[in-house]
Amino acid sequence: MKSLHTAILVCLALFSCKEEQKETISSEEPAQTAMEKNLSKYVNVTLTADLNGLTDNERKMLPLLIQAADKMNDLFWYEAYGDKNTLL
Repeated sequence: MKSLHTAILVCLALFSCKEEQKETISSEEPAQTAMEKNLSKYVNVTLTADLNGLTDNERKMLPLLIQAADKMNDLFWYEAYGDKNTLL
């Protein structure tokens, strides 16, 4: 049992001593903040949908559903962070 503990300690010591690889920033590109790097992962898209299959009443409901989604988004921000304008 003692040799098992010794083997585990040796493995931990070996794996904890590795060097961290640092990103090199070329002098040609301006340095980006972490937020800018995260934002660059996202792209803008235009959503389209075929509304031909909807009835007139269903088409009238769409703006109401969008308003409800906007309100839910505001509530999410409020619960998750508080005042989102102070963050943004």
